[in-house]
Amino acid sequence: MSLSSPRRPGSAWLARAEVEHPLLGGFNRVSAAVVWDAMSDDGLGELSDEAGDAAAQRLMDDYVAEYGVEHAWVVNQLIDAKRNYLGGAPDQWTPMEMSQVLFEIYPAKVMLEPADLPVVPVVAAQLMRALASANPHDDKMLGELAAVIEGQVTLFVSQMSDEDNWSFGKRMWSTATAEGVDLDDQAAINAWMEDFNSRSFEERDQILGRLPGGGRIGGGRPSFPPVKLPPQAEVDASLAEAVLLHRLVKLCEFVGEGRQLTDTGNLRLADGKELVEVLGTDDIIDGSIGDRVFTTRSSVDLPGVNLTFRLALAANLLERSGRKVVPGSNSPLGDEVSLELADVAFEAVVDEFGFSTHRRGKDTYGFGWYSEVLDEEVIQTMVSLYAEGAAEIESEASRVWEVVLRSYDLDDVDQDRVDLHRRGMESDLRFALRQLEQMGIVSVDDVTVVADKYGFDHDEGGTVALAPLGWWVMHGFVAGFADAPVLGGLRSLSAPELLSAAADLPDEQARGEIEVWIADRPSTAADELASAMEHAGATELALAYHALLALGPETALVLQAHDSLQHVTMVFIVDSLLASTSDVDLSGDPRRWVELIATVIDLWGSEAAAIGWAEPAAGAPGLEAMLNQAWRVPGDATATVLSAIGASHPSKPLAKAARKALFKHRSAAT
Repeated sequence: MSLSSPRRPGSAWLARAEVEHPLLGGFNRVSAAVVWDAMSDDGLGELSDEAGDAAAQRLMDDYVAEYGVEHAWVVNQLIDAKRNYLGGAPDQWTPMEMSQVLFEIYPAKVMLEPADLPVVPVVAAQLMRALASANPHDDKMLGELAAVIEGQVTLFVSQMSDEDNWSFGKRMWSTATAEGVDLDDQAAINAWMEDFNSRSFEERDQILGRLPGGGRIGGGRPSFPPVKLPPQAEVDASLAEAVLLHRLVKLCEFVGEGRQLTDTGNLRLADGKELVEVLGTDDIIDGSIGDRVFTTRSSVDLPGVNLTFRLALAANLLERSGRKVVPGSNSPLGDEVSLELADVAFEAVVDEFGFSTHRRGKDTYGFGWYSEVLDEEVIQTMVSLYAEGAAEIESEASRVWEVVLRSYDLDDVDQDRVDLHRRGMESDLRFALRQLEQMGIVSVDDVTVVADKYGFDHDEGGTVALAPLGWWVMHGFVAGFADAPVLGGLRSLSAPELLSAAADLPDEQARGEIEVWIADRPSTAADELASAMEHAGATELALAYHALLALGPETALVLQAHDSLQHVTMVFIVDSLLASTSDVDLSGDPRRWVELIATVIDLWGSEAAAIGWAEPAAGAPGLEAMLNQAWRVPGDATATVLSAIGASHPSKPLAKAARKALFKHRSAAT
């Protein structure tokens, strides 16, 4: 795209392409954001959308005609930021989109000279006024938006100056500039990059910070805890109860090869009325209050039917073709209620169909001004449910409202009005959760219906959690931008194979896999694990031991049946509170004492062995007496035990005695 004004020399988008990790919060709509090369002078690269190019050119011409060319470079940046990050027509802006560009994209991505910072919001306001002049039907909203932007100069400068808001690309190239690199000199850039890559991770982290998900640059994607997906039978039960998915299927069947639409692209009223019964919605046709009848004039006046229709369009189950609605590219999914249909419908909710935005419709009175933020934060709620489990609905409402307050300046709004909007936002959140429940994605429980002082019912309290179908759908969604391991991959292995495979996994995932394995064989799992422990390595032994410990004290009987596990059994009995370490007396038997303490080291680590077990198990003569005997016990285990006590025992004399005994043991071995 080539606009009529080049970018201002000295101000630039970030040099070099960078791909950022997906973020789970805030207003980031894209899972991978690309920042363009700043070396060229003709904008941020070619864009293939000819219509978008033409609209952008008209907007630039309108701006220049009214305000001149001096700051047109800012208009260039604003338009390109919207098109490349947020999408949509360059001459159609919402308050949310302007907020994202000014307070997220600019602080994260854009390098400007300090003197240019206050110019950006001023030009953004001028751009909205130029746009208002060309769009009289939106002039009031755009004029109000311009006034708000003009009052945000201080906030914009503050956000741009706060390095916590900078992406790692901006941090890197700001550092390069500070170190004297000319970003127009490719050779200088290459030399600096070579030097930068030779620095330690710690030095680079100080400059770039850490990436979302705990990863280092080049270190991979964010990670979620491993989950156990519900069995197919539970998913099928969720699908059977997914009212909205069934409505999508019935709507596709109703449309068949095609149905006529109205001039405005809506379902015809007659079809809408018929669909109330076909879909089983609770829409009221020609409703009344007292003697007053409210005639249904459009299918849009039937909320349940209209929502199903709009969602079907967003999911490409149906599509408009002229004045008809016909099967869409995903229409085969309309033949049955399936996991694939649920995936497609949820993807539509993520990408296009916001429940709050839909509910507010044209929003004539502006009560849904927060809808875009809310619809994005509903997806954040879903991700949180996947990562953390059930949530209190009122807590989620408070979290979302905090995001809204960070997105809009409401300081000058009357508190009663703010409270009204806060209640409206929570109502919309609950509406969205109810629709997700009707999709079979979540379950909502413990909601109380309360009548307000005017006699209108509203919901209070309640929790929301993923339904069985929701776990499957969300796993597919999360796995698209993060590492999302699923438990159960080891369920068919034998006990030795299980322990060997689990030993190579992260601790949490290993424990989860063993839990799934045990759940599949509740009557034999303990004995199979105990048998495998007889020949297990240290890591495998500890995994099996902790699994048996979680099964309860009665598992001690299983361990006692395995003679080679007598020391494991002894530790187990103490850990299960069936005995105490004071009941363990191995005085006079240094070999068994070494074997026991070595076992504790394998199961709990060196400090636990040295502090909690070494002295009680030595019996009445004491630990020093045992050390004077134990150094003669042959084998590597003796060195391990003596070394652990020498390093970890809190008594300096006993720790010294252990180190002395270790020296004797090693001397004798040579």
